[in-house]
Amino acid sequence: GILELVLETTYPDIPAKNRASFNFINTLPCDILINSPVNGMQALCASMLYHLKNLPARNNTTYNIMVEAPTSCGNLELENEKFNFELVAAALQIDTILVTVNSHNEVVAYVTEPIDFKRSLNGKPKIRIVYIGNAEVFHNITISLANAEGLNDVYFVDYKPQKHMAVSAYLELPPGE
Repeated sequence: GILELVLETTYPDIPAKNRASFNFINTLPCDILINSPVNGMQALCASMLYHLKNLPARNNTTYNIMVEAPTSCGNLELENEKFNFELVAAALQIDTILVTVNSHNEVVAYVTEPIDFKRSLNGKPKIRIVYIGNAEVFHNITISLANAEGLNDVYFVDYKPQKHMAVSAYLELPPGE
């Protein structure tokens, strides 16, 4: 599984009119290559994030993406080195793509729901938790978030193996460090 946690101190970089963006997150224990028709080949280190910003997106524009990973990837032996998929870019939208493996050690990509840019009603920071399950042993997952002041919030991940991914609603966090 993976936990995505990003707290921004500035306003988000929202795509311009008729533009879209993608955030690629490499969850693999090795470096990968992402080949897109816009930026060509881009190296992405293990556990890192790559922003593909302001892509043309009139109505819905499709982009062919290829991910390449070594067959010996950290502690994994991958079944496929290359994985091709299509992404649909929708105007004024940012999608997050999680590059990972499935239960057969094949490289796959999961796309989360678009990022919600609306501020919370009371101005508190927001977080959403994305959990990718690719192991049969994890069924009931609980994630606990705590800050320096001792405030604690617990979230239960409703993971269904046939869906491969669980995404929480946006949770408001108390301000603090």
